Amino acid sequence: MEKTVEEKSNVIRAFWLAVQFIRNAQRTQHEKAAIPVVPFALNDYSASEPTKFSFLYTLDGIRYWYSFSATKEKVYTESLYHAPKGRKTLVFAREGQEFSFTEAKARRKLISQVVAENQLFFSVACTMNDGDCAKAMMWFREMIYFSRDYSDIPRQLLEYPNDANILRAISNYAKAADVGIEDMRFEINGKQIDEEAASSEEIRAELVQFMRLLSEPSNDSETNLKAISIHQGKDKNRKTQCLYDGTCR
Repeated sequence: MEKTVEEKSNVIRAFWLAVQFIRNAQRTQHEKAAIPVVPFALNDYSASEPTKFSFLYTLDGIRYWYSFSATKEKVYTESLYHAPKGRKTLVFAREGQEFSFTEAKARRKLISQVVAENQLFFSVACTMNDGDCAKAMMWFREMIYFSRDYSDIPRQLLEYPNDANILRAISNYAKAADVGIEDMRFEINGKQIDEEAASSEEIRAELVQFMRLLSEPSNDSETNLKAISIHQGKDKNRKTQCLYDGTCR
């Protein structure tokens, strides 16, 4: 039962992140902003693959199909279809920075020219009053409600930096955020940190900085702390170790 609840929480968290990105991409994605996606570490190769989200929904009697795939660096694919007259019709499709349209081609081509590789065409088009995109966006902005805000967990940890169980709390947060993590350990200068070592002011400062990085994906600062997550690899008899920056071995 505990595992089932955790997996449901991870799905809801991923859904929440995707919806926030769709709603706000035109405002939050400046030139160097990281895309807020967290790859599912189900194996030792998925961390480098784009994460894909797909939505099928009906609003005001019209069916919509919207999807995008992205890494933290850029959007790989994106598309929106609708069926205002009962037949599925393309609004736009995207492969990298190549866009295709079947309607309002001239206007949408102009919009595509201002869409950065870390932005969604969907979100930018809404700010430029594209009627079809604005109607489709209403579902994300007005029809989806969450019982809680999933951005607050790292901030909650930051409120208790002197907690004796801070290492365990960070590890538990990471496990809740990624279905593939089985365990975590922390190192500074190649030396593993235990709960006793974490009580020193120097190491605690590194832990606080690490938590700030968790709570602010676009934060460009660095930390000497190395967080290593343990995953189940493709070979069930082999464990995969992944660093916080996404590299695995």
